[in-house]
Amino acid sequence: MRIERGMPQEAARTWSWGKTITLGIVGGLIAGVVMMIGEMIQAIVLGDPALAPASMIAAILLGPQVIGTLTLPVLATGIVWHLILSSIFGVIFAAAVATWPLLRQSATNTIIAGVVYGTLVWLVNFYVIGLTVGWTWFAATTNPVAQFIVHAFFFGLPLGWYLSTKVPAAAAVAPEERRREAA
Repeated sequence: MRIERGMPQEAARTWSWGKTITLGIVGGLIAGVVMMIGEMIQAIVLGDPALAPASMIAAILLGPQVIGTLTLPVLATGIVWHLILSSIFGVIFAAAVATWPLLRQSATNTIIAGVVYGTLVWLVNFYVIGLTVGWTWFAATTNPVAQFIVHAFFFGLPLGWYLSTKVPAAAAVAPEERRREAA
């Protein structure tokens, strides 16, 4: 049964963390692909190779020496890691939407929350986690305005839009479902 926004409470009772996680993964992948396209456009506009963002992402796993290296192993690592991270961030946001009724009260709320979330993902990743663990190249070598636009509108907005079409306003994981799945 497909649960639509605004369906009766009985339909929402079938909602589960499994559905939330699945929607988060799918939404994260969709938003991750849109974001990668935005990053590539941004790179070209700023005079860098289109695939340069993938090498920066690969540097998280392979080290900063691969930044600017456009070989297949480096690019594949960057793209796969970007999609994994996008899925994880998608699940986190989907869990927030499923948990807090205000975020799913309307499509507009979900989309605006997605834009705010995309912005927070950028700020935390670049300026808190990145600087703490030594990934200084993100904050030091990227354009903050371009990164805000890409994270907010090429990641957060599509993620919010996708979840606004999939998570019904009445959906919430019931307390007994939370206890059962935690056991």
